[in-house]
Amino acid sequence: MRYSQNVTIEVLMLAVDVPGYASLLTMILFLGGIQFTRMGILGEHIGRINLETKSRPLYNHQVEIRNHQVEIRLT
Repeated sequence: MRYSQNVTIEVLMLAVDVPGYASLLTMILFLGGIQFTRMGILGEHIGRINLETKSRPLYNHQVEIRNHQVEIRLT
C-alpha cells in the first residue's frame, strides 16, 4: 500500500511518467491485499472447522459403580 502511494506521488508531483504504471501497480497491490485478507478469513474458518471435527468432549467424566450405586465425577 505504501509503495503504491509513493509511485502515485512521484507521478503526480515529480512528473515521472510511465503510462499506466501507477494505476496498474496500485490495482495489483490493492487486489493482492484483498486476496490475502480473504485467505486469512478462510484459514480461520477452516481452523475452527478442524477443531470442531476433532470431537473432543467438553469435559471428562469418570463413572464408578459401588454397591449398586452409580457415581459420576466430572473433571
